[in-house]
Parts: sequence; structure tokens; C-alpha cells
Amino acid sequence: MTRPDAGPAARRAVLDARAEIWQLAARYALAVDGRDLRMLRDLFAPGAVVVLPALLAGPAGATEIADPAGLLAPLARFVRTRHTLSHQVADVDGDTATAVTYGEAHHLREHGGRLRDDVLALRYRDTLARAAAVWRFTRRELVVDWVGTQPVRELGR
Repeated sequence: MTRPDAGPAARRAVLDARAEIWQLAARYALAVDGRDLRMLRDLFAPGAVVVLPALLAGPAGATEIADPAGLLAPLARFVRTRHTLSHQVADVDGDTATAVTYGEAHHLREHGGRLRDDVLALRYRDTLARAAAVWRFTRRELVVDWVGTQPVRELGR
């Protein structure tokens, strides 16, 4: 949050940081949906951790993932995914920040010869750090608010 007595340069720096943090969240969605491990790893600071809810626990029930590769492996069972972001609130304090980003994650899967979409209403609770003028996640916690399933028809199929 920008202090009320902050000058124009300080306010502009916070706005720039918030835009960069929004781009980081958007790149995360792009990397996950594109199964781009190189891009995904570049979004996280060394030593970063991703915390998943028990609903999405990884191998052996792991809810904390230190290597972003652990995020992609479980997605192999889906035809495709689509992560969308709706809004974000970021509080910036110099080279550190926290953010909450709301969105939906669509997971298309085959079921009985038809496509189904498992939709997760979600929030990411992030801790971030800026180093060498680049923002990265130091901790990303996924919170799933609810899950729904719906039939879909893929165009051109």
C-alpha cells in the first residue's frame, strides 16, 4: 500500500511494481497451461516453495513443492488446462511484496468418451521478492474455494 504522504515517484514505483507482479501471475498461468517448465522455473526465486491444498496433493500426498516440475506432472492426465486471473491486490514494500490473486482453473479431461471441465475457483496467496530488477515468487500458496464439473464441447472436435 502506498503511504498517503508518498511523493509522485514513490507512488509510480509502487504502481510499476504492481504491474510487474500482475505480469508474473499471468506468466505463471501461461507457463502452467503451456507445460513450459523452463518458463515456470524462471518465475520462482531460489528456495521458493509452492503450497497446495490437500485436494491437489502431489506424489505421496505432498502439499509443499520445492521444484516447479512437481506442478506440471499431475497435469499430464488432462487434455488441457486454462488458468485465468480475475483480480489481484498487491502490497509492495521496497523489494518485497505480498499479493492475493483470484482466478479460475479449468481442467479438461476425457470421461466416458466426452470432455468434462473440472473448474476450480481459486486464490493464490503470494510472497514475492525483487532481485536484479525482477520480481519472483518466494512462496505461492494455492487456496481452492470450490470445485465444479461441467460438460464441454471442444470446437473443431
